[in-house]
Amino acid sequence: MLKVDTQKHVSLQFGAAEQALNLTQFKDRFLKPAIQSLATDLDADLLKRAIVTVNNGTLIGANEASPLAPFGRAREMLARSLTPTAGRIALLSSEFTNGIVDTSGTLFNPNAEIAKQYKEGYVGRARGFDFVESEHIYRQENGKTSGITVNGAGQTGGTLTVGGLSNGDEIKAGQVFTLTGVEMLHPLTRKSYGKLMQFVVLEDVTAGGATATLKIYPEITPDLVGANKQANANVSASALNGVALAFTGADLLGKTIIEVVKELKEAREDLKK
Repeated sequence: MLKVDTQKHVSLQFGAAEQALNLTQFKDRFLKPAIQSLATDLDADLLKRAIVTVNNGTLIGANEASPLAPFGRAREMLARSLTPTAGRIALLSSEFTNGIVDTSGTLFNPNAEIAKQYKEGYVGRARGFDFVESEHIYRQENGKTSGITVNGAGQTGGTLTVGGLSNGDEIKAGQVFTLTGVEMLHPLTRKSYGKLMQFVVLEDVTAGGATATLKIYPEITPDLVGANKQANANVSASALNGVALAFTGADLLGKTIIEVVKELKEAREDLKK
C-alpha cells in the first residue's frame, strides 16, 4: 500500500494586471519560480528522509592523505554492500565544493573539466562519483552518544534494547553506531569482511528511564541462532550484553560538515605556529 503522508504546496498571488499577461510571460514570471520553489522544498525533504535511514557513514579526519580520501572510504562501503556502480553521486554544499576545487582540482579528470572547476566551480567525477552541488543537505544532529550499552545478549531483528540512559536522554534518528563483535557479512557468500557492521537509528527516542528500545537498520540477523544457520544472515553474531554502542561522530554533536572542516583547518594552522 502506498502511503501519502506529506503534502507540499506553493502559493501564487496575482491580480488583474498579471492576468493580462500572455501565457509565456505568465509562465516565466510566476509558474517557473513557483515550481522551482516547490522542487527545492521536495528535494530538501527527500534528502532528509534518505540521510536518516542510511547506515553507512564516515568522517573527515584531520590528517587525510587526500581531500578525496573520505569519498574513497564511502566508495569502499558501497562496494561491500554490492551497490551498483552506475549513477553514484556525491552531494556537496557550495562552500565545501569550493574547498575541494581549490585543494584538489587536479585530481578530477579529464583535463577539459579542470578548467571548468576554476571558472565555474564545477567539480567533476572522481572516486566513482559524480560530484554535484546542493544547498539542501540535511544537517544531522546527534543526541546522546556516550555510555550507552546493549541491554541483553542475543538480540536479533530490527530493534535493540539499550541501557546506560537517564530520564530525558535523547537519541536522534540518523545516528550511526557499531557494536564490538558484530561484523558485516558478504551479502552473497556470508563470509565476514572483518569489519564491524554499521547500524542507524531510524526514529528519535527519548528515554523514560535507564533503558530504551531503538528501531534500527539493518536488522540484526546473525550467522547462527543456536545451531541453526540463517539463510539471510548479515552479521557474524549478535552483540553481547553490556557491549558499548560506538557512535560515528560522537564528538561532532550538532555540527555540519563545513563546521568540522573549518575546525580541522584551524587546528592545522595552530600546529604550524
